[in-house]
Amino acid sequence: MAWRRFFDTNRRQMPSLFNGVGISKSGIKVPQGFFTTKSSNLLPSPSSPSPLKSSIAPIRGSLTALTNAFKAMRNPGVLKLTITKRFNSLWNRYGNRGWPSSARPNRLDLERLKIPLIFTAVLLLTMPYVVPVLFKFPPLSFFTHHPPVLVFTLMAINAAVFLMWKDYRFLKYLMRYGLLKSHNVGNPVTLLTSTFSHQSFMHLAFNMIVLLSFGTSMVNMIGPSYFTQLYIGSGVVASMFSLVWSVLKGAQVASLGASGALFGLCLFQTYFFPNQGVYLFFIPIPMPAWAVFSGISTMNVVGMFARWGGYDYAAHVGGSLYGLIYAYFFSKKTRETRKRYRNSPVWWSY
Repeated sequence: MAWRRFFDTNRRQMPSLFNGVGISKSGIKVPQGFFTTKSSNLLPSPSSPSPLKSSIAPIRGSLTALTNAFKAMRNPGVLKLTITKRFNSLWNRYGNRGWPSSARPNRLDLERLKIPLIFTAVLLLTMPYVVPVLFKFPPLSFFTHHPPVLVFTLMAINAAVFLMWKDYRFLKYLMRYGLLKSHNVGNPVTLLTSTFSHQSFMHLAFNMIVLLSFGTSMVNMIGPSYFTQLYIGSGVVASMFSLVWSVLKGAQVASLGASGALFGLCLFQTYFFPNQGVYLFFIPIPMPAWAVFSGISTMNVVGMFARWGGYDYAAHVGGSLYGLIYAYFFSKKTRETRKRYRNSPVWWSY
């Protein structure tokens, strides 16, 4: 009965593939040569991108896998070719969904990454020296004595930029600096400024709830200077990952949002407190942070290929990796500082 329903359903959707197939009481009758059809005729053309339709994998293509399986069992020598064709089929269907893409990035696309890479490298290398000095002078020195206010200030900046998107007078500037465009990075500063832009109110609200939940405790733990370096660094590296992934896929996308920076904060805190209880939305049961963000990180990596919804999964992965790397070096520096103070002589004064 399962095979009967399978053929009935797919015969209505793809009548040309089931030409000559009949169903009787004795079973399913197929014409000679049905399972020896060349799989290349059933695969979509690489030059024609598949439109974005659903987040669930369609049934179409199951017949191709079945045909390839029969061929591989009859002749093991074609197994490698079958796996290669199947991978190419999945890549064309999910890896490039809805985007005009090319087989490989050309030289011009790679040249576009030069200036953003230089900007990212210079920013990451200079922040450890510049940011601590800036927090010694007003108005940033205020955050040294009131660390949680820095988190509320970041939330206010994100909210202000969101309101500016609603005013047409700022639209020209926000389209230039508030969006990260993979096909036209006119100004590398958008690697940072695009992290303060949000597409909708729900997008903004969700990110700000995460920032409030993790940011207030973290800024008290590591201080406003290190917190700023982590937040900005995670956001910029997330944007850089998004650019590199788009160029490798030959895609043209625009990205915005603070999700990459927030993933950096979450993975940083998970590194030091892996068993800390984390509440997910609509789930009133706390779960270990390592389990929650391991699952989310896995979904982000898979989402880079499957392209579920309109999310920038590459930016999420980039921000998460930077948060873990920053946590490792921060932990190493903290241990060295403690060791240095333990070995130094202690002077008591009265």
